[in-house]
Amino acid sequence: MRYVSFIHRDDTGYGVSFPDLPGCVSVGGTVDDAVRQGSEALAFHVEGLVADGEPIPQPRSIDAIKADPGLADWRQGADFVLIPLLLDRGDRREGSISRSTAACSRPSTTRPGSAG
Repeated sequence: MRYVSFIHRDDTGYGVSFPDLPGCVSVGGTVDDAVRQGSEALAFHVEGLVADGEPIPQPRSIDAIKADPGLADWRQGADFVLIPLLLDRGDRREGSISRSTAACSRPSTTRPGSAG
């Protein structure tokens, strides 16, 4: 399971947000750090949903995110990064839900307007 994230740059670094998981955000000083921190935030957020008995939103495709008019301002100037939900370091299957720490494989990066 891979979630689309937006990476925005400002004067101090990079911010990561997940349109399918409102409130799941992270920051990093470099793109690599932001993606790593975003992966950890994603895992922590989903583990919290599981612990609270809340449903885990299904990730939308990049095309669906691009077509959502409600996200037009949010995605402006952002890079799209697909971050896999990997929660169990011992069982590196994507989307396996456990109470352990996140692990991150190499994400896919797509610029807005390019095929993805």
